[in-house]
Amino acid sequence: MKRCPACNRVYDDETLNFCLEDGSLLTALDNPDKTQQIFTRETDSVLTRVSYPTAKQTNESRAPMPTMPSPQPNYANQYQTQAAGTGSRLWLVTSLFAFLTVCLVATILWLNSAKTPTVSNNITKNQNDNRTNSNNSSRNDNKTNPIFSPLDYRASMNGERLTYYPATTIEKCQADCAKNEKCRGFTFIRAGAYNPNDSAMCYLMSVVTETVPHDCCISAVKR
Repeated sequence: MKRCPACNRVYDDETLNFCLEDGSLLTALDNPDKTQQIFTRETDSVLTRVSYPTAKQTNESRAPMPTMPSPQPNYANQYQTQAAGTGSRLWLVTSLFAFLTVCLVATILWLNSAKTPTVSNNITKNQNDNRTNSNNSSRNDNKTNPIFSPLDYRASMNGERLTYYPATTIEKCQADCAKNEKCRGFTFIRAGAYNPNDSAMCYLMSVVTETVPHDCCISAVKR
């Protein structure tokens, strides 16, 4: 007979060398009575542990009675009350800030809308004043400069060009023509007359063949 040293299982087949349960190497048994005694003792011990569990200690069966906890202050309600008060104040401050912001934006928009027509009117007035002053200056120059014909504010000249260059004012263009003996007339092209970004130009004419009506220019010829 052979026995498994791991699970104590006994096999009658002498040809087996390994346990069929756990694969441990089997050992030979010389005394069958001893084997029966070991198996009986192991079996009894297992039955005893299963059938008769160890009783609990006496002290565990006599557990002390629980004592009632002393009443504690209700911090939760106090915290909720404080949180509610803080939330109300925060909401009030936020609402007041939003109201002031809306009022400020509305005031700025109203001031801008009130200033816009005034600024536009001032710009238009200044442009008209500049045109009036320019026309008056040109007329005054014509009175004091008899070598030129009266300015034609809607005319361009055809002929032969003596020179041309960017000009600042009509007075400068007329003065340049007056100083040049070869100049027989001039044409002042207004700034932006053809393209918005074009500057004013002065054309000095050595020969004037004709005067063509056009809103772009101001022209005059020497007498």
